[in-house]
Amino acid sequence: MKSIKYIFVLILIAFLYTGCGKKMTDGTMGAGIVKASKLALRETPSLEGKIIRYYDFGTPVEIDAVSENKEKISGIEDYWYRDKKSGAWLFGGYLLRTDYIKDKTGYFSSEIIMCNVICGGFSCAFQFSPYIIGEYYVLPVYIEDYPDPGSPERGVIIGKCTSKDEKIIFHRAEEMTAYDDAGNIHRDILQREFDTKFFFSKDYKAVYKKHKDEEGEFFTHENSEPIESRASLREKCSDKKNKDEIWVGVNTFIPMSIEEMQNRFPLKLYSDNK
Repeated sequence: MKSIKYIFVLILIAFLYTGCGKKMTDGTMGAGIVKASKLALRETPSLEGKIIRYYDFGTPVEIDAVSENKEKISGIEDYWYRDKKSGAWLFGGYLLRTDYIKDKTGYFSSEIIMCNVICGGFSCAFQFSPYIIGEYYVLPVYIEDYPDPGSPERGVIIGKCTSKDEKIIFHRAEEMTAYDDAGNIHRDILQREFDTKFFFSKDYKAVYKKHKDEEGEFFTHENSEPIESRASLREKCSDKKNKDEIWVGVNTFIPMSIEEMQNRFPLKLYSDNK
């Protein structure tokens, strides 16, 4: 990635920064996030149940029922949880369990304000557009700027987020899967070296601080240069006489139910997942 100054800006509606909720107690309702490459949904809460379909890695689930008993599968003992949308059951051993607060669940729709910048590779178009479900974020990422044919080129990561003192903190990634250009899954991605592996570094965290301009509240990375007005940046970029390099990623929080989110999975990288 070229050494060009850039700023990631997160814009949130007022209530979001108090979100990134608590983890749910074992055997309770709430939400789940699939951490298997693909997880089977079954007609009944048992390994013998007929498979209805599969959910991909990172897919959120709204849970409306829990099995009475636990089952042990591949050395993992857990309950079965019922997906509200499909009415089918998923084994809890392959779900990350979390809270589900509807008005604090959603995603960041990205806009890039950019001018006078020459750049190539996936990193130039990368948008930090996480989905927020309880205490977790789910984020589509690129793997390499210029991947070789057949090599992993995009992935999905899952990590935790917290809020404190009008800041949102995105912590190091905990889970990941990767895909090549043919859609093949590469679960061994963490055994490789790749450009965005910094998300998994021990000390990684991205901290975004709340600000406000004439358009409303927004967040910027705490180490970014101050931004007084997003509108003025757009105007500056539209001025053909301007020669300054501007590269600002702007994210607006969009509330969204888990059922709506499920329609966007498996996540793509730059389509805004519409």
